[in-house]
Amino acid sequence: MEVSQLKELKELREENAKLKRMYADQALMLEMAKDVISKSGKAFRQKNDRNLPLKKYKASVEQSVSIVKMSRSSWYYKSRLNDSEIVTKLEEMVENYPSRGFEN
Repeated sequence: MEVSQLKELKELREENAKLKRMYADQALMLEMAKDVISKSGKAFRQKNDRNLPLKKYKASVEQSVSIVKMSRSSWYYKSRLNDSEIVTKLEEMVENYPSRGFEN
């Protein structure tokens, strides 16, 4: 083989490797999307299910949020609200007035 042929062969191998990586990325995205759809996108948005693609598929945050059309800031958002006082009051009302809000 001549030098030009070896150079062309090397370029073709590099391009082939690049295409294989692109295909693998797309296959991973498709598999993650199927998994998220089976669990429903809404459930994925809940904090406890968010890390599924990160752990199961070793995907990046960017890949994970792009599947469910979620912003990265939403991914990292942590609520600082404390609703425990409201929840306690509502629980008391349910116990004290069990039929309130419903027709007897």
